[in-house]
Amino acid sequence: MTQIRIKHIARAIILILLVAFASNICYKALSWKDTTGGYLSAYSQLYHTPENTMDVVFLGTSHVYCDIYPSILWRDYGVAGFDMAVSGQDRMSAYYSLKELLKTQSPKIVLVDLFALHFDGQVDPANEYRNLMGMKYSKNMLDHVKAYDANPNVNRVDYLLRFPIIHTRYKELTKYDFVQYEPSVYGKGEDIYFENRAWNEGDEQAYSKTTEVAELSESELQWLEDLKKLSKDYGFELGFTILPTNADDALQARWNAVKLWTDENNIPLYDFNQQREIIGITNQGDYLDAGHLNAFGAEKMSRFLYDTVLSPAGVKNHIGDKRYQSWEDNLKRFRHMQVKQNLASVRTREDYLAIAETAEDLTILLSTANGYTLYENGKTYELTAEQLTNGFALNLGKTDNAYIKKDLSKNQDTLLYNAEFVDSTTDGSKILVYDNFLEEKMPMADF
Repeated sequence: MTQIRIKHIARAIILILLVAFASNICYKALSWKDTTGGYLSAYSQLYHTPENTMDVVFLGTSHVYCDIYPSILWRDYGVAGFDMAVSGQDRMSAYYSLKELLKTQSPKIVLVDLFALHFDGQVDPANEYRNLMGMKYSKNMLDHVKAYDANPNVNRVDYLLRFPIIHTRYKELTKYDFVQYEPSVYGKGEDIYFENRAWNEGDEQAYSKTTEVAELSESELQWLEDLKKLSKDYGFELGFTILPTNADDALQARWNAVKLWTDENNIPLYDFNQQREIIGITNQGDYLDAGHLNAFGAEKMSRFLYDTVLSPAGVKNHIGDKRYQSWEDNLKRFRHMQVKQNLASVRTREDYLAIAETAEDLTILLSTANGYTLYENGKTYELTAEQLTNGFALNLGKTDNAYIKKDLSKNQDTLLYNAEFVDSTTDGSKILVYDNFLEEKMPMADF
């Protein structure tokens, strides 16, 4: 009888382990993986950043990850900055995300953007997921879920278990649900946009200069006090920012109320929204939309932030320190995104190839009158007639591939990228440019 019981117990244990193993695999694939859109996750980036390497943390909403680029602060000044920013980050989420960061980091300065002040939770379910589902399981995560009072209809148990929310994601899975999206490993919270969407002239009126002072709610005041207490408990310098955005009188009046509180508590508040002309930000070239800067505006904002706030605070320069390799990788991403933008903007084949052939870490397949040329790792290869006739396959990145097959007698060729046809340019040639660092096919303008 004892042996039978042992067998039953052993089988039960094996079954439990198999179920746990299978559940873990399913969760990794189905789990919510972004805080900004796409597969970028500030939480994943936080968890992959070496302990006690962040000097400056920027906390807040999309205004932070669009307006402040740690890559620029690192490139120009060697500053180890990090955007602990989530799309639509509300007050509770800002507080608990900062607590999560302080488990492994000891920043000298934490700058909190005040746009988060106005969020009592989320209207958009996707932003609710981004704020509540990126954090690892811990007491802090449990406290975050329990404290979250945005939607009385939300089942808190669903956020604790997570499977009730994510189990339907199987319809939208892509390769990055199975393969790690590398920018969510080495990235530092920014989301890079080079698009230029100029405002209309009338939109300038959205910048309020009212001196009216609104009354803050008890929960808003408590949030400010809680952040002040964290700064005291963890020994960082607390400051608040108002980043360039559209603001009506009601919004500015509430920020004016915060200014009274910060003055009383001897905490700096930097209203960059009122300093747009000094910073050099223009409506015609520096905005992604009326509320967010693009990469050109973010570069101006980041440099101005260093000159006026970070440099006077004596923030260190870590260039050359091997512990900060992920900041170098993040800067490399910025540079590759610049190349991507440049490739998408040119209008001639010659200009396109001039950029592609001089950029780093690109693989280029180019059809010619005689066949195909492959540019890879700084070397040039002419594919032979035999290779083209038999079909030439090329592995790209971890999961991508290209395939060429050409009938020389009929002068017909097929170029595939991940089993999809690559269209010819207007002159009949075919070009495939693949970025080995970003692990993606580069765009091509019409020419």
